[in-house]
Amino acid sequence: MCGRYSLTVDIEDVQKRFAYVHENLNPVRRYNIAPTESVVTVVRATSGDDKQNYGEIMRWGFIPSWSKGVNRAPHINARDDKLETSRMFSEAYERRRCLIPADGFFEWRTDAGNKIPYRFTLKGGGLFGFAGIWESWRSPEGKQVRSCAIITTEPNELVAPIHDRMPVILAEEAESAWLDPARMEFHTLRAFLKPFPAGSMDCYAVSNRVNYVKNDDPSCTSPVGEVEPLFQPPTLT
Repeated sequence: MCGRYSLTVDIEDVQKRFAYVHENLNPVRRYNIAPTESVVTVVRATSGDDKQNYGEIMRWGFIPSWSKGVNRAPHINARDDKLETSRMFSEAYERRRCLIPADGFFEWRTDAGNKIPYRFTLKGGGLFGFAGIWESWRSPEGKQVRSCAIITTEPNELVAPIHDRMPVILAEEAESAWLDPARMEFHTLRAFLKPFPAGSMDCYAVSNRVNYVKNDDPSCTSPVGEVEPLFQPPTLT
């Protein structure tokens, strides 16, 4: 799964990277984003010829349109192998896909009874987009809430020693196609849902301060100690 992630750059850099327009979208740098919090997303109009990307703030924790209330155990992830058959996710997968900008995500490794948090990034750092889906829900009081979930898939060789799932990170050249509402056939969409290449990623241990959602500062993403690499990509000859 993906239960925490980071977006530690200025919002102007996010806007430039994902080429979106927005109104009053002014989030701050985040070092420890947790479920149910408001997060930056990138969407495309769901119909018509509008090819513009739009930046929106959504709740991280998917609320289906037919829900009678907010689930206390939020649906923050959607498994790639369940999307097509899930009553909760299939329509959003077909019609309402989004990007969720990030520059890292966290997973925990159990070692001698201790849970050690690791941060995963692109090699050399930089922004990337999780493949996501979104939905619009109206509360009994009439308030409209837009929410999202991050799609997960099987892990690559870097993530596998720590967790049996990883978020789908889209290649930059695939992002526009993922947002395109004209792409509705499941067999076409499946091609996007694959592990990001391990050789294009890095990971390192971080402080257990990230375990607590109230902690949201640079110490949550700073490396700690000397940790043996979990995966070394093969040398090309």
